[in-house]
Amino acid sequence: MRCECGEPIAPGQKFCIVCGRKITDAAVLDEDASPVRNTVDQDDAVPDDSSGLSDGSATVSDGDTVVLDDLSSVSDGSLEEMDDSSVPSRGSKSKRAWHKVIIAVLVVLALVLAGLGGFALWGMKNGAAKTSVSDKDTVHYSDSKASKVHKKTVIVLYGKDGKPLEQYKVNAMGGSGAVSSHAVTDGQFTPDEVGMKPGKQYMVVAKDPSGNVYSLPKTDVRSDSETSGDVHGDKLDVKPSDSQQDSKTEESSACSRQKMYLAYYDVISSLQKKYGEGEVATDSGYDAGYLHGLSVVLLADSDGDGEDDELITVHDNDNDKTGADVLDDWRSSPEGWTVQAWSYNTETGKASDWYKENPVHSNGGWFFFEQAADENGRVTLPDSEILGYDSNLEYTDYLLSPIGSQFSLGSLGNHAIISGEDALSKTQETIYAIKQGMMADCNVSQAKANDSSKAADDMQIAVGGSYAKGYVLRDGVVWAIDDNEKASKMTGLPVISKLFIGGFNGNYALAKDGSLWAWGNPASIFGLGSLGNGKPGEDDFSEKSGKPVKVHNLKNVATMYSGLGRSYAVLKDGTAWTWGDECSSSGCSESYSEEILEPKQIDGLKDIIDIAGWYGVNYALKSDGTVLRWIDSKGTAKPDLPLEPTDIYGLPKIKSMSIGYEGRYFLDEQGNVWDTYSYSSGAEPLVEPRKMKNLPAIKTIKQVDANEDVGGVAYFIGTNGELWAYGSNGATCGDGNSAALGDGTCTTSDDPVQVKVVSNVRDVTVAWGNSWALTDSGDLYQWGTCNGSGEQANIPKKIESGSVRKIYAAPSSYLMMVKKDSSIWGKSVSPSGDSDDFTQIRGIE
Repeated sequence: MRCECGEPIAPGQKFCIVCGRKITDAAVLDEDASPVRNTVDQDDAVPDDSSGLSDGSATVSDGDTVVLDDLSSVSDGSLEEMDDSSVPSRGSKSKRAWHKVIIAVLVVLALVLAGLGGFALWGMKNGAAKTSVSDKDTVHYSDSKASKVHKKTVIVLYGKDGKPLEQYKVNAMGGSGAVSSHAVTDGQFTPDEVGMKPGKQYMVVAKDPSGNVYSLPKTDVRSDSETSGDVHGDKLDVKPSDSQQDSKTEESSACSRQKMYLAYYDVISSLQKKYGEGEVATDSGYDAGYLHGLSVVLLADSDGDGEDDELITVHDNDNDKTGADVLDDWRSSPEGWTVQAWSYNTETGKASDWYKENPVHSNGGWFFFEQAADENGRVTLPDSEILGYDSNLEYTDYLLSPIGSQFSLGSLGNHAIISGEDALSKTQETIYAIKQGMMADCNVSQAKANDSSKAADDMQIAVGGSYAKGYVLRDGVVWAIDDNEKASKMTGLPVISKLFIGGFNGNYALAKDGSLWAWGNPASIFGLGSLGNGKPGEDDFSEKSGKPVKVHNLKNVATMYSGLGRSYAVLKDGTAWTWGDECSSSGCSESYSEEILEPKQIDGLKDIIDIAGWYGVNYALKSDGTVLRWIDSKGTAKPDLPLEPTDIYGLPKIKSMSIGYEGRYFLDEQGNVWDTYSYSSGAEPLVEPRKMKNLPAIKTIKQVDANEDVGGVAYFIGTNGELWAYGSNGATCGDGNSAALGDGTCTTSDDPVQVKVVSNVRDVTVAWGNSWALTDSGDLYQWGTCNGSGEQANIPKKIESGSVRKIYAAPSSYLMMVKKDSSIWGKSVSPSGDSDDFTQIRGIE
């Protein structure tokens, strides 16, 4: 038997010899009770009792817990009145008082420590640990790092008010461009519900019923077996950052366009579900065929409000029956087709159709989706059932039925016909553009915009030139790449917006303020050229300096071009300027050379949007599609070309040009390629331009100025992504010559040939006879130099699968690529076909 203070009590004892307390049944603890154990036991019941100990007492209701009365009465030695015969002596009483004080202090300290321990334990369970879990499983819309999740991870989105969203539609697009959608009604979704597969990365956008759009960080779906620390497990919360949540600024135009694209894609999805995807269909064995399903999708401002409308034709085969045979219906009646125009309503956040008509048709039973463009480029839709005949308008007619080359509009020169697969290719281009627009993240915070881990599209890479193997432009800063794939920041430059690297007359960078800067060692095949800073080329060359200098006399530069010792700039006001080695532009011998030390305006040029030159001849493209050609002085070569800028007779309206080693190519608005180069004589022709044969509709010309040992080659990317090549090809495929055509031969063709194997090509380039093509899905193919190794180097071979976003090369010996994870890689190549492995570029912040 023990007292409340823990002192053993003998049978018949009336007072505790330690604390002096009178012994009663209520004050006696159970034999097995322990004050230490009881003190610890209260940790779970009382997390923090320190606040209750200021008066020296602690009171709890548990019967196994020590109960201490007010210890202040002990300090002055006073006790309640008791029988003198039963009270110990004064000395023993004083000793017991000190014992009581010491024990009381020890007990209080024990309780305080126990309380603090309990509070810490509670905090670990409910505070710190919970915060850690919360941080791990929470990301923000503005985050640039991809979110790694499992296919069963529950994802919860939060609105701009900080509360979870209940209902919304989520769209996810993978690297192939396929979009899957899911309607959320319970406030959460899993990647599996949206059709997202492990091993792939997706762009994800959600839209709530109020029209608010939420662009999620890229979502990287991992297998269920992957459980590394940065993979979110059961749940992931996606929340606005503080700056997003508190921002009251007006919505940007980019976000407004994103909503428009989302609305237009909803229209596409709905019509594809109802009518099917566009295809060339046939009935009853009629070979010509017709366009079926959602066959034409275009973007153009057709109602004059300054914003793109969605122009569509659909064909419903099931409803195209008027009592006659189906074959006769689609050949003789336009009722099976509907031409539609949809516009975006900013108030409702939805697209509405304001135009629904049957297509125009001819007396011969052909049906067309027709657009008419005026001189300002505004597109209108026909208001009659017959083809337009206004000579002041340019018509584009999509042939719906029957499809074939047998149809001709004869003398109507203002009608362009697009038929069959070409129409479907344009439709796919439009749908792809809409997908990209709706997945673009417009709600980025400033912190994200300045993040060093930029996406590849936020970088510009340039390869070649002098002073470095290549250059990287990121956040307005230029980085130079040395021979060891190490990047160093260039100094002496303002904030830069664009690079022009690889010209014979130095390297150039366009600043955001419109000024132009140059550096490097300017040299041409004719001698030396100036950097435009007022110094002769000899001075610039002797310095061998990478120190940038400001080009004189130029403000508000729009674009520039550096050729063989001669450089050109176009200002935003449409004027053109030139500087450098004048001989290289006139074709004179070196003894006639005159160096232009500072840019001077070129007389007779206005409304210019692009300019280029090669081997003594200059070309300028005007905003109205006119191309001009001239030389600066007669010199000793090309004496019959004009000194003043003069229209090239015979060219239609041109939208882009490619001037280089292999040829002078011009792309018109219908996708035709025109050529003005005489290959037989090696000199500039005096004949009318010719339209190149054996090419489909082209969207991009990529001419690569390879060195003379390899020869030049031009590549043409078709509207549906096929790749065509024209130019030099290795003669023996064994002596180091380039097999750049990629058609499986080593023979140079008189006409363009299609490159084998590759499709859906996004870009193409050449470095010293080795050619590379990049596809929309991120595959990288290589071909070119035939080195006698037995491999088919004249046929493209895949070397990267799905990982590449951009490629860059020069006519020298270096290739750079940007991967989808934003990392930058480089490799050296040689004419013999030898090639280093790709090495990651280091040092870029």
